[in-house]
Amino acid sequence: MILRAGFFALASIAVLTAADYKDVNRTVSLTPSGSVTIETHKGSIRVTTWDRAEVEIKARIESEPGTTMDRRRFEGTEVRIVSSPDAVDIRTEYPEFGWCCNDDEGNNPDVHYTIQMPRTGQLTIRDHRSETEIADLQGALDIDTHRGTVRVHRLAGSLQLTTHRGDVQVEFARLTGNVSVDTHRGTIELAMPKSSRFDVRSDLGKHASLETDFPHTSGSGPIVDLKTYRGSIRLRAL
Repeated sequence: MILRAGFFALASIAVLTAADYKDVNRTVSLTPSGSVTIETHKGSIRVTTWDRAEVEIKARIESEPGTTMDRRRFEGTEVRIVSSPDAVDIRTEYPEFGWCCNDDEGNNPDVHYTIQMPRTGQLTIRDHRSETEIADLQGALDIDTHRGTVRVHRLAGSLQLTTHRGDVQVEFARLTGNVSVDTHRGTIELAMPKSSRFDVRSDLGKHASLETDFPHTSGSGPIVDLKTYRGSIRLRAL
């Protein structure tokens, strides 16, 4: 009898654990030069590319152990996907409870995205504090994160980056388009082939720093526009 009770206890734990996440899996069509937009708050974003004219979206919403309100927020959180032949919009939607539950507002759950998209597509990310990693994108990349971490590998398109105090590393396969970086006090490293030719424009605050392995820029080619109030930016040669 004791063994049977123990079995049911373990079974109950397994059921509870299984209910601590929700998965979303969907694949939609997208033209090779189409755009993908991701809007989320916290968790992780992993984007890789392929030669298919489609986007594969996998998302996991994870519950945080805590109060009843944490659970309610988890249950009310959804991933919304709106697609057309030229654009795919992926958004984390959190519940709004207004003032009904101000005694315990709770925490929004983490959402973890794994996405594959066309190699030559355009990617836009709007985030608060996720861990983001992107590989082998040839189209334009636009990232706005408040204090998330970003790692980009082998980028071959233009870059628009805005962050308040995030830690960002971007490695370029080749410099083919303009680069714009605007950070308040983040740490930014841009790595590019040592043969790259570009024109640097910088707006640095009193407590900011800029290090570069390219002391003699050509004054032609793409523009690398750097702005920071008190952050650090490094241009590294590969």
